[in-house]
Amino acid sequence: MTTNLCRMGYILPQPGAVFRTMGLRTDRNVRRIGCGVLDKSGVRDDQVDYLAPTWSLVWLLRGAGTYTDERGRVHSLTAGDVFQRWPDGSHSTRCDPGSGWLEVYLDLGADLATALADVGMLRRDLPVWHLGRDPARLQRWLRLRESLRTAHDRELPQWCLEVQREAVAATEIAQGEDGQDLIDEACRHLAESAAIREDLREFCQVRGLAYEAFRKRFQRRTGLAPGQYRIRRRLERACALLQTTSLSIGDIATELGYVSPFEFSAQFRRHLGQSPRRYRGR
Repeated sequence: MTTNLCRMGYILPQPGAVFRTMGLRTDRNVRRIGCGVLDKSGVRDDQVDYLAPTWSLVWLLRGAGTYTDERGRVHSLTAGDVFQRWPDGSHSTRCDPGSGWLEVYLDLGADLATALADVGMLRRDLPVWHLGRDPARLQRWLRLRESLRTAHDRELPQWCLEVQREAVAATEIAQGEDGQDLIDEACRHLAESAAIREDLREFCQVRGLAYEAFRKRFQRRTGLAPGQYRIRRRLERACALLQTTSLSIGDIATELGYVSPFEFSAQFRRHLGQSPRRYRGR
């Protein structure tokens, strides 16, 4: 039997989920992989303050509702939206009971998802994005569910890779959609904090993003590593102060967060080819 979603162009099989576990572990959720379809029509409070045992990527095919992430931010959901649950924080999902909520999802063990996030292949900083209508992707997920149902244990590593591949492919949509905003935010932050000796890893940690992934994305967009970008903005500010104020070299060094005028002068000369005093004289 099938459920016909004519408005979205989907013909789906009956809801159902398949979970498999690779290897022998005390905690079976650590190595779990899965894929499923859930019909939550009529449900209002689906999961409230839920601490998930695994990572999940949920694609809303039909319906509407809200998702509250681990930081307490509430996101409105409509058909075509995707949201992810990380196992290290509580989440809430509330459905519009009259919207006919229908979802399809992928499931990965916590260690697998964390490893992918550490190298920037999954996005901890973006809880919700729009995947839209994609019948080909949907059919791949459904075939994956059936493959997990029938696979021999020795075939599970292969299907684990397929689950990861589909999760990363869906995340790449988010990178195209949101990556520019993230780098714009980082550029503003680095410009505003140019005089502060801040560890950029803290900036990434607050946003749930692995530093190496952020650094590579930033450099790809701007052509500079984040630290180099901060130095450039600091020196731009130094040039403006030298041109438009009568502040001493020492006062400018202090305002821009340098340990001493000597450190300031050395960095200025290294990047601009002349001393601050000579720059001001010109």
